[in-house]
Amino acid sequence: MKSLNYEEVTSAISKDKSHSLEISILLDRPQSDMNIGHIFRLSDAAEIKHVYLLNPSKHINWQKIEKLSRKNSRHIPYSILESVNEVPLKSSMIALEWTDKSQSILHSSISERRFTLVVGNEKNGIQDSLLAICKQSIHLPMYGKHSSMNMAMATSIAVYQCIAKDISTTF
Repeated sequence: MKSLNYEEVTSAISKDKSHSLEISILLDRPQSDMNIGHIFRLSDAAEIKHVYLLNPSKHINWQKIEKLSRKNSRHIPYSILESVNEVPLKSSMIALEWTDKSQSILHSSISERRFTLVVGNEKNGIQDSLLAICKQSIHLPMYGKHSSMNMAMATSIAVYQCIAKDISTTF
């Protein structure tokens, strides 16, 4: 086994089968430049269709986000929303949140090919008015002492779990 160089990785990536999902991500009141930057980087890697930032912190540093995202924030479509009333309801909304009805992402089924993954604020989760328009809620099982992960890490795991389920049923 040997590590691949840049050209070999690029060639291997072009041979990968694409997934058939149309995923958008909605970040509810994000506060961290790091999380937002990493979400844009994930969005490029996983072919995310759109990123919505609902009431982001007024202290967001877009230069830092651009650097953290490896400039993916320049070509990934995104919108900044000021109110839950502005949330586009073009696809099913799926909350990544522990709720009284949530299912572990390991055992849940998402039948939609087109959906928006709603991810909660780093401290307070998803606000009730946004949770109310979500069709279902999924959560990541936690086996350690803490009850959550950071926004970017949790979103990455959830997105790739959805893609893995899609690819295993499609191919």
